[in-house]
Amino acid sequence: MEFEIINYSDCTKEHLIEILNLRNEDSIRIWMANPEKISLDNHFNFIKKLRTDKDRIYYAVFHEGELVGTYNLTKENDGIWERGIFTAPKFHGTGVTKEMEGQILSMLPRNIFMHLTAKVKLNNVRSIYYHLKMSYYETGRDSEYIYFKKDIK
Repeated sequence: MEFEIINYSDCTKEHLIEILNLRNEDSIRIWMANPEKISLDNHFNFIKKLRTDKDRIYYAVFHEGELVGTYNLTKENDGIWERGIFTAPKFHGTGVTKEMEGQILSMLPRNIFMHLTAKVKLNNVRSIYYHLKMSYYETGRDSEYIYFKKDIK
């Protein structure tokens, strides 16, 4: 499956609203570090800040005009970026998330993106299995999260 990957900063207003609506779905936000619903104003303010923030990259991922999910990267330090990802529920269990991440990883410059980290809630079994299948390895855990890392250099 081929995806159209668009930086949030380049998305149309309609796409940004679609992203927010997907992110605010109960079945998505339950797994977020911040599970609260985000208002439209806060969402647009966040997008405005992204336009000048060189340490955060957010991508909307579409297939044939349909929003599949989003993929974001936040710089932790040189070469290490925390990755966040979510996929529309209709695509869960189809392999689309794996394809989406593979296409994005193939376009990242390896001299900047050498390692990815991710944190997954302890009760998010589907995501834990996904990370292990995608060659992430556990680096620790606390009372809420399992922490993963993936070497991509």
